[in-house]
Amino acid sequence: VGIGSLNYTAPYVAYVKDNAIFGSTGGIYGQRHRFGIERVMGNVAWTTYSVDYRRYDAILFNFLTLATRVSANVSVGPDEQQFPKYIGRPDFIRGYDRENYAGAACEQSGTDPNACSATQLLGSRVAFANVELRFPLLRRVDLGVIPIGLPPVDGLFFYDVGMAWSRDQTVSFSRPDNYDFATQRFALRSYGFGIRLNLFNLALLR
Repeated sequence: VGIGSLNYTAPYVAYVKDNAIFGSTGGIYGQRHRFGIERVMGNVAWTTYSVDYRRYDAILFNFLTLATRVSANVSVGPDEQQFPKYIGRPDFIRGYDRENYAGAACEQSGTDPNACSATQLLGSRVAFANVELRFPLLRRVDLGVIPIGLPPVDGLFFYDVGMAWSRDQTVSFSRPDNYDFATQRFALRSYGFGIRLNLFNLALLR
C-alpha cells in the first residue's frame, strides 16, 4: 500500500571553528564549535537552530584535562515533530534507556514515568551538557620482545545533564510535582566513571 511521498529541501548555513590539539585518546587543549541554522521547506516546514561548543582545558598538560561540551538542537515550526531527536545515545546522555526507542510501554502506562524513559529522551528540541575530567591510566607498556605495545588508556569521571522536549511542553530543571511526561519535561542527569581506549590508532573506544 502506498503511503505517498514527502518532498522538501533543507538549505543551511553554519559557522565552524576548530583549534583543538588532540592526544592519543582525544582533545587535550583548545576548542571546537559550530553554530548553524537550517530551514526546511516543501511538504513540511520548520527551522532548526543548532549550537555545539566543546572545550578542552589542560589542568596539567597532557596529564589532566577538563573536557566540556554544551549542545542544543532546536526545531521550531508547524511540522517540527516530523523527525524527533533522541538524546539517549551514550555520547549525549549516558545511563538511560537505549532499547525501548518506540516507547510502546508508554502508550500502555498512562503517565507512569518509570515506564517511559525512552519517551523522555525524544523531542523536536534537545539540549545537553557534559563535563569530563580525564587522566591517564596507561600510557605505554611494551610487550617484551614483541614489537608492539599496549594502547594508551585514559580514565575519566563524568557528569551529564540534558533534556528533550517539544512545542507546548513546559520545561523545568527538576522534576515537578504530579509529573506528566506528555505535557512536561525536566532535566535528566547522570554521573559516573569510564575509560577511553586508543585501539592502535584505528578507533577510540569508550
